[in-house]
Amino acid sequence: QANVLAFRSQRLPPPPTDRTVTAPGFIDTVWPIRMTVRPPGLFKGTVYSIGGRWLSQPGAGVLATSYLREAVSANPDNPDAHLRLGLAYMTIIQNELSQLPPEFQLTETPSGGETQAASPSAKRPARLIPSDVILTRHHQAMASLQSALLAGADRWKKETALGLHTAMAMACQQNRLIDLWLQHLRAQRGYVTNPEQRAVVDADIAAVEKEVKQRLDLFKQQVDQLSAERREQAGKLDGEIASRTESIKSASETDRRRLEGEIEMIRRQASLLRADAERDRPMENAQVAFALELPGKAMEEIEKIPTTSPEADASANFIVRVYLRLGFPDKAEERLRLMRGAGRLGPGIYSWLLAQTQLTRGQFDAARTSLEQAIAEVNATRLRDTIDKGFAKILQGRM
Repeated sequence: QANVLAFRSQRLPPPPTDRTVTAPGFIDTVWPIRMTVRPPGLFKGTVYSIGGRWLSQPGAGVLATSYLREAVSANPDNPDAHLRLGLAYMTIIQNELSQLPPEFQLTETPSGGETQAASPSAKRPARLIPSDVILTRHHQAMASLQSALLAGADRWKKETALGLHTAMAMACQQNRLIDLWLQHLRAQRGYVTNPEQRAVVDADIAAVEKEVKQRLDLFKQQVDQLSAERREQAGKLDGEIASRTESIKSASETDRRRLEGEIEMIRRQASLLRADAERDRPMENAQVAFALELPGKAMEEIEKIPTTSPEADASANFIVRVYLRLGFPDKAEERLRLMRGAGRLGPGIYSWLLAQTQLTRGQFDAARTSLEQAIAEVNATRLRDTIDKGFAKILQGRM
């Protein structure tokens, strides 16, 4: 009860909307103020003893994010503040994971890294986390860590850079972001000086490199298979064309015209299938990569798709999901606004997806407004459809 009272009395209101973090520029080289001026509340988030009372989880982690979000809001260009906020979110994730059944929890890796090097998959949950709440926490953690990286953590304190890449490697490992896990393990190695620790990281890198290579090979196989299936379908259509062409010889004038129309339609379908087999299909490739737990490769493919493409509009949910898993709510929101400008997103879709980006940023009031807007749009569309159907039946004399 004391913990509850302390938590309620100490928790801060949501800070103002966070300004987007900016990358270091020339002025930061001349006057590195973003790392020398400590934003208010930077260390409060790691203090779990409030007013002489020791706070336990989950209140401690949530209270930590409350203070640290205030710190980030006060100085959004401070990489240390973003890093600590990301670590606080990861603390909450670990606490919430501990409440799940054993098959969803991380297994321990023995000291020395032998099991870790031999079987990196053993360090991850057996299945994806079955909770939208925990997944949102992961989005928030990744967004905070990506902001720390963008704010210039690699260019300032060695301890901050090492902590950042260690945390990102851990988050990517836990959430099956395999290619990003490798990327941050390599970056982490550059800041490790202890020979024994470096040997462990090297073992990790070797194991994950092997896993990434296997998945990239499988990615190429699956993409090639999809192209081969289209060529096979085109070949079957060629057979139908040949069959109908043969039938024309003995057909009547009426049947001949019908068969000629069918042949022309089938010929067009075969031509489209062959062209589709040879062209680059970034959205399809992105979905294959994401299914293989290569979200970095998936984002690389998504970036090839024009923002005004109908293909992108049809897969808006998938695109936003990839960006959020990688910790890029800004990219997701920018893409959403461009797709909305094209006017091809269905009722409620834009507002609902926008709410996901706002939740990732910690803008809870704005997210609630967006969700209410999405529900209102869907309800209005359903009501309009119901009224239209009712009028149609009246006009048809069925009521």
